[in-house]
Amino acid sequence: MTDWKTPLLAPVAGDHHALSPAARDEVLALVRPRPLRFLTRLVLTWATIVAVIVIAVRADSGPVTVAAIVAVATRQIVLGLLIHEQVHDLGLP
Repeated sequence: MTDWKTPLLAPVAGDHHALSPAARDEVLALVRPRPLRFLTRLVLTWATIVAVIVIAVRADSGPVTVAAIVAVATRQIVLGLLIHEQVHDLGLP
């Protein structure tokens, strides 16, 4: 059974001073803006949305429309994740 009154370990609680210098360097290498990757993912996501909608309209079929709705919904989740990355300045500097 977990004791909820026990404080979390320092790295889990967010105290970066408890990390080793090597671990700190690894984290900093991961947490940096990647504008090319961000813009590529953004353009591909919007291109997928447009392509799926065009295919669904041209197919004029119920099952294709349902598949298009699912595909567009998943791309909207990707757009939300990209917005989240940008909030943390991981997309564009």
